[in-house]
Formats: sequence, structure tokens, C-alpha cells
Amino acid sequence: MIEVPKNGGGEMGSGSSKERQGPIKRVLAIVPAHNEEKNLPIVIRGLKAQTYPTTVCIVSDNSTDNTAALARELGADIVTETVGNTGMRAGAINWGLKHFSGDYDYVLAMDADSTCAPSMIAEGKKMLEDDLRLGAVCSRAGVLPQSELKSIEQKILWHLQHLEYGTYDSSRVETTGMIKVAHGLATLFRREALDGQLRTHGYVYNIKALTEDYTLTLDLKEQGWRITSCQQMLAWTIVPTRVRWWWKQRSRWNLGGLDTLVSHGLSKYTFWDWFAHAMSVFLFLVEVMVCSLIVYLAYHGEPVYVSGLFWIVAGTMWFGSLYRLRYVQSLDKWDILMCVSFLPAVLYYYLQLAVLLNSYKQYLAGEKRSY
Repeated sequence: MIEVPKNGGGEMGSGSSKERQGPIKRVLAIVPAHNEEKNLPIVIRGLKAQTYPTTVCIVSDNSTDNTAALARELGADIVTETVGNTGMRAGAINWGLKHFSGDYDYVLAMDADSTCAPSMIAEGKKMLEDDLRLGAVCSRAGVLPQSELKSIEQKILWHLQHLEYGTYDSSRVETTGMIKVAHGLATLFRREALDGQLRTHGYVYNIKALTEDYTLTLDLKEQGWRITSCQQMLAWTIVPTRVRWWWKQRSRWNLGGLDTLVSHGLSKYTFWDWFAHAMSVFLFLVEVMVCSLIVYLAYHGEPVYVSGLFWIVAGTMWFGSLYRLRYVQSLDKWDILMCVSFLPAVLYYYLQLAVLLNSYKQYLAGEKRSY
């Protein structure tokens, strides 16, 4: 294990890249890893294969397996272990930043269950250098093939998320320059932006936030930085393949998102996020009213007619889903079949709506937050 330097490796914010001499910009990739010996090879190999020189720092966070030893074996440049961290992913990245980022110009934060294309960091660095107003740029979000897909449940859920992540990428293209979140999968930060975050809040990642990447994105926007995505930054992640695992992940995303929105209030940076929540509730109420009306009419023997407007709306949604197929990486026949048939997507929408409504209940009931 690489020991923490006595001087802490330089405090975050101890010197900006503008003050450093020479044209070479140094990149540090920080990967928080809690019991990740199964997934560690894919992330380290992806980072070690980068076309732009990158220092790979693995932060073994309260691991009880061989994460640290395996990281050294796989050639990570820095292997460190957190001491007393209770801040989960956020705390682990903060640890790496505090102790090892002093001499770096750009910092990549990346999940341990992910991997990336060899040119990912070079593409992100180019984008940051082309626009000095950019504080961070995130990758595309691809889904890794998973060999353990045995049951129908697992296969269907994997393909639905494969399509969903393509939709995420399409929305990032449509909202370039004002994306909602620089995601935890892989985001390259300008050092000055992280230094400013530390000066403003006393931390980089908020360890109390369930969605620390969303919170940091809003913080940086409020400090005047632009945040965007780069379609040439290719990265892939592992997704949950059991509904109960998926439900737990999405509950954390939604509940954490609500906490973050409430804490940041209504502003030009949060307006569209608040609007999206309002529209979700409105559409749900409309659907309840329509279904109630249909049941009432059927119960009383009244005829039920399907309006032409319904087919227009349904057709528009169907064509929209077909259009977004172009953003799905490694598209296969099962993805196309599920999209064309439309029913799986509709059922998945209601599953997403159910977890969102449950998150509202959790928030209003003040339920204990769990990562």
C-alpha cells in the first residue's frame, strides 16, 4: 500500500494549473473501491490503456476482500486505503483528492464497476482545454455485457437498462451545456473547479448526499462553471440484473435527487429538474383519472371509445423510442425487438414511476437514508 505522504501530498487547492510550469497537463484518475476484487480488473485495464498518460489511484474503502492487493498486482500507480471513512463513495474520493491530487491539473472520478475506451481521457481533456468555462465533462453511459444473465428476468431487465442508458445519452446531446448531472460512471474535472468547490463548501463531494455526483454538479453550476458531456468519451458500467437490486439503486437515486433539489431550492439551475418532477406527478394523476373513468364507464355498461389523440400520443412516443435507438451502444436484435414491441418499455415506465412515487413517500415520511 502506498502510504499517505506526511505533507498530505499537497492540499486540494494548494496551487492551480495556471501557476504550474510547462505545457504538460497531468491527469489523476481516482477510483473508489469497496470490496471490488471481482470488477477491479476491468476498470484498471481500461485506465492503464489510456492514450493520454494517466495516474491511476485506487482508493480501497473499508474493503474486507483483496481489493488493495489486487489493485497493486494489476499495476495501479497509487493504492491507498481509507481510514475511518463513513462517507461511502464521496468520502473515498475526497480521501484520494486530499492526499494525492496536489500536482494534477485534471481529475477523473470513475466507478470501480466500469471501464472505458482508450481515448476517453484524451477526448475529455481536449474538450476542457477548448472551453475554459467548462468545469467538468462526463462520458457517455454504456452498459457492459454480463455473462451471468441466466433468467428471463435478468435478460429483460438488462436489455431495458441498455435501452434506457441510450436514452440518457440522447438527452445529454439534446441538453448539451446544461446536462442534469455529471455522473459517477466517469467524469473528468478541471482542477480549478474542484479547488473552488473546496473553498466554497469545505469539501468536494458532500458525504451526506445519497447522490453526491448530482449535488456536486449543481454546486459547480452555482459557482459559474459549465458542465457538459462528451459523446466521444466512451465508458461502460455494470447494471443491476435483479429487480430488487434495481429498486434499491433507483430508490437511492430518486430520494437523493429529492434531497439535493430541496437543499438547492428553485433556481435557474434546478428549474427543469423541478419541472420534470411536476410533470411526472401531473401525468400520473391524469392516468389515474383516465383509468378511473374507463372503469366507471365499463362498470355502468357505457361504451368506451379510444380517442384519436391517444393514438397520436402513443405513436409519437413509439417513434421517439425508435429514434433514440441510434444512441444505444452495441445495439442487438433483442434491443430492437423490445423497442419495436413497445410493451416492455411501457411496463418499465410504470416500474420507474412506482419507484419514483415510493421515493416521494419516503421523502415525505422522513425515512432513514440508506446508501
